[in-house]
Amino acid sequence: MIESEEKLQEFLAALKSYFPANISFDLKYHRTENEYRIHIHTESKESIDLLCGEAEFIQSLQYILWLVYRKYNKDENPALLSVDANEIRKTYLLSLADKLAQQAIENNRPVTFLQPLNSFERRMVHLHLSDGKNVQTESVGEGRRKKIIISPRA
Repeated sequence: MIESEEKLQEFLAALKSYFPANISFDLKYHRTENEYRIHIHTESKESIDLLCGEAEFIQSLQYILWLVYRKYNKDENPALLSVDANEIRKTYLLSLADKLAQQAIENNRPVTFLQPLNSFERRMVHLHLSDGKNVQTESVGEGRRKKIIISPRA
């Protein structure tokens, strides 16, 4: 194992120690030819809220891990580092979408997703709520990250 791999594993182990006791998740580290894949798995609600409450958390974690890797590996062709938490994020967003749809129906008023979403996440929410939920959705905002408004069907 090269030094950068050892440092990544040490960093991941140290990172877990900074989270509160009620936050639990597994970090699994896997290396293929020129890629490191770090899988995050959790089932506790608190952990999902932490990992998925802000989309930037996973991107920031990925960047920090890349910096750790690059500090100890000066190769011209660095390995790709990716943090895989897509299933956790998907579960979180669809659950939140269901809650907001129910709120829109109960109050008979539009409800806005509080956090802006990228196009992939917005499409996922639009498709999920289009399946017989008695609501309609609309993306609003400028740029690549937009919010979704969920309104009861008339």
